Amino acid sequence: MSRPIFILFILLASCTQNKQTKNELSDTGINFAADTGTTAAIDSLRLNSELISCTGIGNIKLSDNMAGLIKKAGQDSIIADSLFLEGSFEGIVSKLWKNTPYEITVRWNEREAPYRTIRFLEIREGSVYHFSNGIGIGTSLEEVVRLNEAPVSFYGFAWDYGGTFTGFNEGKLAREIPCFDGVFTLPIKGSIAVNTEIVGDKKIRSDNPALEGFDIKLSVIRINRKKTQR
Repeated sequence: MSRPIFILFILLASCTQNKQTKNELSDTGINFAADTGTTAAIDSLRLNSELISCTGIGNIKLSDNMAGLIKKAGQDSIIADSLFLEGSFEGIVSKLWKNTPYEITVRWNEREAPYRTIRFLEIREGSVYHFSNGIGIGTSLEEVVRLNEAPVSFYGFAWDYGGTFTGFNEGKLAREIPCFDGVFTLPIKGSIAVNTEIVGDKKIRSDNPALEGFDIKLSVIRINRKKTQR
């Protein structure tokens, strides 16, 4: 085999292997859009864990800084975005593996680079991450209460912080996952009336009778550094 033909054979074999790797991961639901098209990004996803703990989410830890994230996930897997709350700029977040089931949002303490301290890690709908007890995105309020062995508390629905978790009320999960934060979603179907008792800027408990009949689920999970350090 002549040298030019041999080199061409190697290049074709390499491309085929890379395509097969992408296809294998695509079978898990990963979207290889612009943000995850490199070999480095594929390798970092393959090595990532799906477990959440009070040290971090997957292989991304609350103790990481930006340099650590780049080392773990690869520069091409990280994009910057602005965070606005109630119309005001709150700071920069970093999104890892965006548009994949492994997406993680990193909120920094710093408002500008260099980013050294993670305030919290966050996941949303479609995420594969979960705690060892099974709690993940889509877990029902009923299941969280069962695992907690006590009612949980959160803000009333239908405003900027609607459904935001506020406490385990000294239940079992307060000791098991003290770092937990998140948001519960109240689905509204058709013309079902919502009692004003569970709407607005107020704390409510999961044992409130007005919540009966609603399929309330976790839509956001955060791992909060401040809670971990208490």
